[in-house]
Amino acid sequence: MVRIPEIKEEEKYRILRETARDYAAKELEPGAEQFDLDPAAPQLKEAIAKAEGLGMLSALVPEELGGGDLDAYAFCVALEEMGAESAGVAAALLIHNAAQLPLALSEHREGISKIASASTLACLAHPGELAVSGGKLNGRALFAFNAAESSF
Repeated sequence: MVRIPEIKEEEKYRILRETARDYAAKELEPGAEQFDLDPAAPQLKEAIAKAEGLGMLSALVPEELGGGDLDAYAFCVALEEMGAESAGVAAALLIHNAAQLPLALSEHREGISKIASASTLACLAHPGELAVSGGKLNGRALFAFNAAESSF
């Protein structure tokens, strides 16, 4: 496997890189081919749940809203390491985080907790097209993944 040579990074980024690299080697590399062939693989669900434990499912959401509050560079560092073992998982984490930002930064913040876990639907939508009422998120989504696993 070819990796980009290490560059001088702040300590927090180096630690994040090492954590993401260890996660990817232990959780993604052994099942990467199976993840691509079978998106319903139990091992994939376990790997995503462990990514949730690392805070990667709400990494870009501000801390005051319950997220990881990573800056863009930090998130890219983590995705780069994960993508080296499973580009599909890295892409799903990117999409999942991108789906949360419009909602987290809009007036519909109470809905963010509904899409912050591995067992829920993630969608890309314009905040003005979303409505939260009665604990349900309604609106037009431009893209969705893991809908079959959604709890709402």
